[in-house]
Amino acid sequence: MTSDWLRIVADGISRDDPRAPSATFLWIGAEWLEREAYDMYGIVFEGNRDLRRIFMPPDYTSFPLRKDFLLPDDAARSPGAGVRHVERTHVSADPAEGPEAGIRRAPVS
Repeated sequence: MTSDWLRIVADGISRDDPRAPSATFLWIGAEWLEREAYDMYGIVFEGNRDLRRIFMPPDYTSFPLRKDFLLPDDAARSPGAGVRHVERTHVSADPAEGPEAGIRRAPVS
């Protein structure tokens, strides 16, 4: 047993089609870490023989940690219904309300 470790940094991976070579030919234990990265970020590790979802259901179509999926709109913060992008904050329809229009405050007694 040794305390050796290795960190791999992969620059230049495309956001539209993220692919990287698998490290499972060196370390069989990398299979689980690659499966987790695939499940959460959508990175395809070429050469991994068991690349499937670990945390999300098999029919889930997005990758949660990429934050590029749509969420149901919160009716309490939005005058309209529908969906909003996960990275976009709520913008009030009335500019006179100001930037804090969607913030709920406790009543002052």
